[in-house]
Amino acid sequence: MATSRFHRQKFDQCIDICNQLLDKNPYDQAAWLLKCKALTKKSFVDDLEIDEEGVADILMGKSLYA
Repeated sequence: MATSRFHRQKFDQCIDICNQLLDKNPYDQAAWLLKCKALTKKSFVDDLEIDEEGVADILMGKSLYA
């Protein structure tokens, strides 16, 4: 279930399922790995989207770096 949620990019649900598994067995390495991957994907910020100027900004003469 947790792996399915991860592949569907439902990271919060994946983390919840992993937490339930880890409550039962805190030494489950697969659950730890999947939880860490989900936490990483959840907090990932694409740097390219931040730096790009939109078409409207270019046309209106607004710059991110001015």
